[in-house]
Amino acid sequence: MAAAFPPAHRQHAYGAAMVPMQLHGFYATPPMERLLMTEDWRLKGRINLDASMVAATRRAYAYGMVLEKIYGIEMELEVR
Repeated sequence: MAAAFPPAHRQHAYGAAMVPMQLHGFYATPPMERLLMTEDWRLKGRINLDASMVAATRRAYAYGMVLEKIYGIEMELEVR
C-alpha cells in the first residue's frame, strides 16, 4: 500500500483502502484506524439518508463504473 499511502505520511495522514461499494475497509493508516474505523473495519458514523437512497446511490455508482470501464462513457452522478 506504500504507493497509495506513503510511509512518510503514515502516522499523520487519514486514509483507508475500502472494499468497492461498501463502507468496509481492509487497510487504514493508524490515525484513520484509531479515530474513524470500528473494530470490524467499518467506517464509524451514520449516513444521513434512508436505506433505499443509500442502496440506489451505490447502484448508480456501480453502473457508472461499468459504463466508464467497459464502454468508455463518463458520467457524473448527482445525488440530491
